[in-house]
Amino acid sequence: MILRKLFRSYFELAVWLFALIYLALFAQPDAIEHFSICVYRAIGFDSCWGCGLGRSVAFALQGNLAKSWEMHPLGLPAIAILLHRIYRLIRLAWNA
Repeated sequence: MILRKLFRSYFELAVWLFALIYLALFAQPDAIEHFSICVYRAIGFDSCWGCGLGRSVAFALQGNLAKSWEMHPLGLPAIAILLHRIYRLIRLAWNA
């Protein structure tokens, strides 16, 4: 029961924190080949409205804002939304 409560309380927070840390420190967004879970790409389309968003976030977190904008213009707003969500999750966990 306690494990379930801890998992429910901190799982989303851990996922978002890990994702941003990974993109900031370890991701190589300028690599030619990259792993993609895009359904549209898998069925043969060249791109979709979300393609490049992860690489845009990685470029922005690594300090290359021009390349981030080039990859996807919503990269910086995505970071702001994720940071706000992390802040809300920390406040929620702190007050629980």
